[in-house]
Amino acid sequence: MFKKIILISLVYTYLVSNIAQAIIWEGESAGLNIRWTKNEITVTTPFGRQIFSTTQLAQKDFEADFLMDKSLYKNNPCEYQRNFALLSVVGSIATISDTESTKCKNMKHPSIDHNFITIDLAKSAEAVKLTDLFVESDILAALLNDKIIKLSLKNKTPATLTGLFNALEWSEIVIKDCTYTLPINFLNQFAFHHVTARQVAIRLHLQPMTHACESKKAQLGFYLPIPTTLKMALNRAQMQNSGFLMRDQLKKTSTVSFSTTDYKPSVIKEEEYEYHTVVAGDTLYSIYKYYNKSINTIIRLNNLSAPYTLEIGQKLKISKKTKKTTNSTNSILQQIELTETLRRAKVPSEVESAAELELSYLMSLQKVCDKINTQNQQTRFRTWLNKQAKKQLLEYSNGKWLVNSEKFWTLHDKYYPLPISDKIDWQAAENLKMGNCDFECSLDWLNQATVTYLKYHPTGKYVDQALNKILAFTNKYKTKTSLLNTKNLPRLFAVIHLTVGRTNHRNTDRVLGEIDRLRKLLKQ
Repeated sequence: MFKKIILISLVYTYLVSNIAQAIIWEGESAGLNIRWTKNEITVTTPFGRQIFSTTQLAQKDFEADFLMDKSLYKNNPCEYQRNFALLSVVGSIATISDTESTKCKNMKHPSIDHNFITIDLAKSAEAVKLTDLFVESDILAALLNDKIIKLSLKNKTPATLTGLFNALEWSEIVIKDCTYTLPINFLNQFAFHHVTARQVAIRLHLQPMTHACESKKAQLGFYLPIPTTLKMALNRAQMQNSGFLMRDQLKKTSTVSFSTTDYKPSVIKEEEYEYHTVVAGDTLYSIYKYYNKSINTIIRLNNLSAPYTLEIGQKLKISKKTKKTTNSTNSILQQIELTETLRRAKVPSEVESAAELELSYLMSLQKVCDKINTQNQQTRFRTWLNKQAKKQLLEYSNGKWLVNSEKFWTLHDKYYPLPISDKIDWQAAENLKMGNCDFECSLDWLNQATVTYLKYHPTGKYVDQALNKILAFTNKYKTKTSLLNTKNLPRLFAVIHLTVGRTNHRNTDRVLGEIDRLRKLLKQ
């Protein structure tokens, strides 16, 4: 009787504990323990080390967007919410549905962003792409055979997945009166739906193009041959012995919310140090180069000893966090707030106004980079910078953060030949920064940036500045000693000469004369 009472007590305690945490699903896959509750999804090793948490992911992104400076949102408070759901778990590969919504006082409508997150839990939750698991030609063939994709391509037949994305970037994928597009990282946004004898069904997330369709989720469905490396894991997931497939997903979510009005960093306890999580390929030298911190300091803070072997997933202390927020930091925070406000703003129906808004967003993004680069604040804003880089908005080049120039060129193509495209093209030319390189490389950069502007806008507002840039370039080369003739130079000179000749500007003849002078130098 006493044993029965103890057993009943233990069962009761277990049930009460589970009800309190509202466990949705709990299981093991690829030697990792996965726990999904109404509050979060966590993954731990058999020894209890946590390697992934949706709460920590949401908080990190919230801080990247709102940066814990509540004074910036005093007159425009914002509510931030993330809803997560496990879609499939196959071996160590998990796909999570992620819906991010933001509502600020000055916004007419909430901002909703829905994505799939496909990660390899065995590699510190590193992003996984379809091409990491399947042959590219099989993926391309399956997508080109899809009826919706066929209709959207309008008889185009891209030869690569990159070509497919480029062909669809400004095409409308129409499903039930809503328009969608492929996300820029579409190869990462997939889930395993079900399996047949030799194939696995894939669901590929689509991004809505209009506010009205933000709440309507849509995916492409296609089949791929099962690779040998996934056979056992897919079989176990299908039988639900270890993991599960999207067809058997649970229609539930875990939710985490933050508000700028009462946000406290202590929601998840933060250490007093900046940390770096080791990924494949990291060495002490590469970490020192990225953070610009002394190798000896990193060794001392982490009690490392020779031969200083690092493990994937290991967290390294980099430096103590700065407690005071300086005026320069406030300036960056304010610029980021403006940038985020522009990003979330409702796009006007009038085309020129819409173009101005999109251009203002990119220029504000570049101002953030300029401030961070000038004030050497890369470490302080590392999370925010990396988030923008993941979206391919920013890139790191020659020790500086820059807006991805392709964003300006794409915007230009979208609105050309409207008058606003002149301003967009010049910003694109100015944004493309030249590194240290030889004469041919420098001339090619000039052609891609300044000369490209003249090609599209030979009578534009910035022709005078463009021609002066070409003159400044040619003035650097007075003798043949700094020139090296190659087979590409005649073509480059011909393109530049022809383009400049179309400008009909007071400096046109002078610039053409300088180009001819360099041509003659090369022939000597």
